[in-house]
Amino acid sequence: MKLLSIRNAHLLLATLMLTAYFIETGGDNLFSFLLMFLVTMSPIPVNMIAAAFSKTRAAQIILLCATVAYSAWAILLYTDVQNSADGQAGIVLLATAIAAMPVLIPLWITCLIIEIRHKRRAS
Repeated sequence: MKLLSIRNAHLLLATLMLTAYFIETGGDNLFSFLLMFLVTMSPIPVNMIAAAFSKTRAAQIILLCATVAYSAWAILLYTDVQNSADGQAGIVLLATAIAAMPVLIPLWITCLIIEIRHKRRAS
C-alpha cells in the first residue's frame, strides 16, 4: 500500500508540475511548449517512468525527492529568467536539463542498484 501511495504522490506532483509549467509558458503556442518541455522538463518523465517500474520503497522515495528538487529548481530558474532585464537570459533554459544531469544521473544509478539488489534478494 505504501508503494502505491508513493507512486501516486509522484504522479500527482509531476502532473501538477507539468500543468504549472504549461500555464507559466502561456499555453498559447503548443509547438513552443513542446520544444521547451523537451529541453527543460525531460527529467520529469524519466523519473515518472522509473518510479512506475521500481518495486522498492527506497528507490521511489529517491525518485520522488529528485522530482521535487528538480521541479523547484526549474521553476526558480524559469521565474528568474522571466524577471531578468537581460534580453538573452532565456538561453539559460536550453541547458536546464543538461545542467541537472550531474545530480540526476547518480540518483538514477543509485535507484538502479537498489532495484538490482532487491531483485537478487528476492530470488
